[in-house]
Amino acid sequence: MSLILKDIVNERMPGEICSKFDISRGELFSFQSSCASRCQMVAGMCFGLGWSSLHSLLIQFSQRVSLGVHPDLLPLLRIPQLKPFSARCLYDSGFLDPESIASSTIEDIVEALNKWRPFARSSQIDSSEHRLRFKLGQSILSSAQNLVSKGLFAR
Repeated sequence: MSLILKDIVNERMPGEICSKFDISRGELFSFQSSCASRCQMVAGMCFGLGWSSLHSLLIQFSQRVSLGVHPDLLPLLRIPQLKPFSARCLYDSGFLDPESIASSTIEDIVEALNKWRPFARSSQIDSSEHRLRFKLGQSILSSAQNLVSKGLFAR
């Protein structure tokens, strides 16, 4: 079980984890949800006992388990439109937090999102797909600016 959990928080693809451990996707997602939930419960107990450091660690780990990501992606995943894979694309392009996205341009965000198709040349992306990515880029930029302006993002 701990090896499955290790693979989850190390951003392994669900299909890869399922074949490696010979489990179904349903079992994997159930296990992932159960681990995140138990982590939250223990964090709540730590909070009640005044163990704030352990509480903080467990809350962060619970988020990592729930989302299946490294801790470096957690700030980006505060933006509602982002999922782990798109957050990874943005992070790998130099967008480390909502603040860096809020101060960028839509074109920079769209360029980073185009890494979803690493083997496709930009000329191979049709206009409807480009429009969708542009709208997603606008939405991500707007949400990041909103988070930063309202002070909902703390380093």
